[in-house]
Amino acid sequence: MTNLSAKKPENMVKLCSGYEMPTLGLGTWTLTGQVCEDAVYAALKSGYRLIDTAKYYGNESEVGKAISRAISDGSVNEKKFLSLQNSFPGVQILMQILKIH
Repeated sequence: MTNLSAKKPENMVKLCSGYEMPTLGLGTWTLTGQVCEDAVYAALKSGYRLIDTAKYYGNESEVGKAISRAISDGSVNEKKFLSLQNSFPGVQILMQILKIH
């Protein structure tokens, strides 16, 4: 079995805006509660920097808590997050959870 925690997802694709986006990410559509928070946190600690989320999924709080946890313990640098959302209100909710302006 492969030890995923030892791998760092590094493949990026350049967007027409000039920004780079990871080609590997974690989908959170079916994740809820503590399972969601723990999965997102583990993914971030393992090197993932793309988390697919939307207001429709109803797990913004759990995703936000996991990101906050990873920032607090130094696993990730908050300046490295690029937020792409299907739902514009989701961006504001996530920013409120993370207390980012």
